[in-house]
Amino acid sequence: MLDSIHYYPLINGDTDGIEKIPLFHTTDEDYIRSSHDYYLEEVVSKYYRICVGRGGDPDKTRAFTIRCPTCGQVMRKVSLGSNKNQLALYTCQNCNH
Repeated sequence: MLDSIHYYPLINGDTDGIEKIPLFHTTDEDYIRSSHDYYLEEVVSKYYRICVGRGGDPDKTRAFTIRCPTCGQVMRKVSLGSNKNQLALYTCQNCNH
């Protein structure tokens, strides 16, 4: 478990908007949710849930390729979402073995 929840805003890593790259982390969810379409939520160390912020479309996230905040490798989806704002859970096979 982490001492606090970390949030990583996601930016486009390609011109199609499919590849998503996480930026710096913050503990201010309200800021991230109101400022970014998509972000990662890390509650358990090295497990990242993609979340929808302002203007994001949950249906578009199914096509995303998400890079690891630690090493930059493509992460693997390990479970589906629990609601329309907290979507699939990802982990990095490179960092989490």
